[in-house]
This record gives sequence, structure tokens and C-alpha cells, in this order.
Amino acid sequence: MEPWYTPYPVIAAALLLASVAPCLGDDVDSANKPRPTAYALCGNDGARLPACKDGSFDRLGQEVDAAVKAALAKAQPTTIPILMRDQFWFREMVGAVIDDATGGGDDQPEVQKRTSDNVVATLHQRTATLRAIAQGFGRTGVAGRWANAFGTVEITAVEHDGYRIVLSGKASYGGSADNLQQTCNADAVVHLGANGWLSGKVAGRRDPSSAQTPALEAALLKIRRQGDSLRVLAGDEVLNKDNDADFNCRGTNQLTGNYFAIGTTAAANGHSAPFVAPTFDCAHPATESDEEICADPGLAANDVKLNEAWKRLLPRLDAATRRLLTEDQRAWAKSQPERYLSMLHPAWAKQTNFVHWTALAHGNLAQLQRERIAMLEGYDENRRGYEGEWRSYNANLSVMREKNGKLRVDGNKWFEGDYKGGCDYEFKGTADGDVFHPDDKSKNPDTMERDHGTLIVNRADDEWAKRRLNSDSKPDTDAGEGKCKRSQSISSTARVFPVRPSSGHGATAR
Repeated sequence: MEPWYTPYPVIAAALLLASVAPCLGDDVDSANKPRPTAYALCGNDGARLPACKDGSFDRLGQEVDAAVKAALAKAQPTTIPILMRDQFWFREMVGAVIDDATGGGDDQPEVQKRTSDNVVATLHQRTATLRAIAQGFGRTGVAGRWANAFGTVEITAVEHDGYRIVLSGKASYGGSADNLQQTCNADAVVHLGANGWLSGKVAGRRDPSSAQTPALEAALLKIRRQGDSLRVLAGDEVLNKDNDADFNCRGTNQLTGNYFAIGTTAAANGHSAPFVAPTFDCAHPATESDEEICADPGLAANDVKLNEAWKRLLPRLDAATRRLLTEDQRAWAKSQPERYLSMLHPAWAKQTNFVHWTALAHGNLAQLQRERIAMLEGYDENRRGYEGEWRSYNANLSVMREKNGKLRVDGNKWFEGDYKGGCDYEFKGTADGDVFHPDDKSKNPDTMERDHGTLIVNRADDEWAKRRLNSDSKPDTDAGEGKCKRSQSISSTARVFPVRPSSGHGATAR
């Protein structure tokens, strides 16, 4: 297999973290690299906190570091990056508490003391949790208590080979206002389903503020062992506005994630499942999306399926198309971790930008995999002409023939990290053999042309876009109409590949 799946650095990661927790000063994409915790809680305005003045933060930070080190020494190689990630997120939470309390610059002694006491209690609790995690490695099955940086899971066996799951998540960081606190308590009974997952519906809930509110439709909860951690998926893979209500929560997102057994190493009775390995070494994931794939059995299985589809497809293609598709696959591999991070720390969620949107990020990564698998498995190398579905790592196109014989083209092109910078395709024309004639007769019309087994949309726009803004930032009237949002200098040129229609080609939120 050609090495398209080469890990790439996440260029925007450091800038992204700076907007979330600037006091920490770390690269997000190096979360899996062992290093001291380095809380840096007393720098700048944080120095006003009582726990900084009496040295409590320094002492407690050292205790947390020691507990992390002890837990990592007992963890399996594939568990170490996931536990390191959990600790990295915990550090971001603590930093966000300090930022929220001291960012305004006003002296508010009562706020400073409350924040200081809160962080001290949080650090004490984290040390206790890590020490319990160190004792929990080696436990089998799913029954027992589990914990991570965001909450706890309690699992007990019930009749008919089921399990009752009680989840409690309280991310009490960021905004101090009650409506910004991300809290959740939910429970469900699960039974063995497909691929080793235990799944079930969350117990029915009612809005406590209204006795007349009808019972909400139950949300789905799934759990499965993945090595020495418990993987929890809360709600639909692509979260919708009803998930929080279904779980009776303010923020279901952080229930999704990996939890670690806490308590003694005595074996627990109950269902277990083998570790699902992707195509790369989970002891050394290169990016945070790699970490997420290793952390989730479903994503790991998708990674294997995607690679198998790739190996089956390549021999069917001619040399030129194989080269072009390999370039597109490498671009997909590069953009995939960028997408995961942008969903994990969504800058557009201004009022809760301190929250780790773990379920949203997972759902987006899973959809990226499904889309790519559908593209590779449904590749239509025998297509002639223009009609049909076309797709690439950053564009899709649908070409349909109308009753009057004209071709109608719809689609879009997107850019990672710039959801307003995309381009929309909506045009019509006729085809004379392999030559497409657009109805639009302007200086820069939408165009299509076949190139080997691929289709190029708006080939000339790459050059037009470079000329569209002069050095004085005024539009160049000779460069044709811009076709993309936000900036006239964005090019709508795209190369797309023929695919058969599939449910896996659903639109992804960019």
C-alpha cells in the first residue's frame, strides 16, 4: 500500500490553544508527549489568588504530577497516550478557571478566594482520582467505578445479562454563571449489541420546571472496553439540539470519552471485549485525531476498513488517476486531524469556548471516516461523461440531467478552519461529448472538464483568484467574478472523483 497515511503536524493548534487557555503555553497536538504538568497557575493576575501566596498550588501541583507518573508507570502502552490526553484536558480546565476569575483585572477578594478554594479542592480530587486509577489497571469486565477528568461512571450488573450505568459529569470550569456550567447526570440499562458494544436508552426524563412537559425521547448510550479504558458514547454520533434535553443535562458532550477503572485491581465479573487496533501504532499516535481513533473501537475499525478499501481500489485505476487519487488521499489525511481539533475546541461557541466538545469532535471524525470509506468503496472508475456524484477531500458535486436535456450542477467546496470561506456550485449547461458549455457567458463562467478519470471544476479560477485583488486590495474588474465567500481571492477550482450514490456521502458540517 502506498504510504498516504503519513501523519502531519496540526499547524493551527498552538494558536487555537492560546484562545482557550493561554496560561498553559503548550501545543495541543503534543498532548501525547510525556512531560511535567506545569500548571503555571500563579503567573500574571493569577498571583493574587490566596493559594498562590501560601504555596498551596505549587505543592498540590507536585502531588498531581507524582500521581500522574505513578499511574502512567502501571498503564499499558496503548493506554498511556489516552491517559496523558485526559491529564492534558484537566490542565486546560484548571487554567480556564484561573482565566475566568482573573481575566477582568479587577480586585475582587471574595471571587479570588472562592476560585482559589475551588482549584485547591479540584487538585486534591485529581490526585485522589489518579491514585485510584493506578490501582484499577488490570481490572476485567465493565462492572465497577470508572473516572476521567470530566466525570464518573458507575456500572452494576442487573438481570437478563444487562448493566445499569450511572454517569455524572461536572465540568465546573470556565464561566461562573450558572447557565455556563456544564453538568450532567444520566442513567441507562444496556445490553450486548453489535460489535461488542453494550447499548441502551437513557431513562426517560421530564423537564423539572414543568409537570406538563411530555416525556422526552430517550437518547442512546453505548459503552465498550478498549484496552484498559472504558469507551462511552453519549447521544447521537452527530449531536443535535435535543441531546441535552434527552439526557436532562446542561452539556452532554463531555460524557463521551474514555474512563479509567478506579479502585483495586481485583477482577470484576462481566462482559469484556478485545482491543480494536487501527492500522498504526496506538502506543505512538502522531496527532490528537490518531489518539481518538485509538481510544474508540468503532473509529479504529473504520480506520482498518478504510485502508482495506484503499488497497482494493488502487489496482483498478490507471497510473495517472492513481497518482491523482493518492494526492487527494494525502490531503484528506492532513486535513482530518485539523477538523478534529476545530470541533474539539470550537471557536464559534463563544459563550462556552472553554468546553471540550468531545462528542461533537468524535461524531465529526466518524463522519469523515464514513464519507471516505463510501467514496473509496463506491468509486466509479468506469464513468463516462459528467452525470453522477463526484467527491474529493474538500469538495463534492452532483451533476444531473434535466428533462430539457440540460445538465444541472450543485455542490460546494470547503476549507478547514474557515466555515465562511467555502464556495458554492450552482450552474447549468450542455455537453457536446466531453466538452461542457456553461449557460453563463460571463468573463469567468463555471466550467467542467474531464481529466483522466477525474473532473476539474472551474480550472481557470485558480489563476483568476490570484489576480482578483490588486496590491491596493481593490477588485480587478478584468479578473472575473469571485465565486467564494469571505474573500474574492479564494479559488473555487477543485478536482473531484466519480463515486456511486451512497448514504455515506452525507453533508458534513464544515
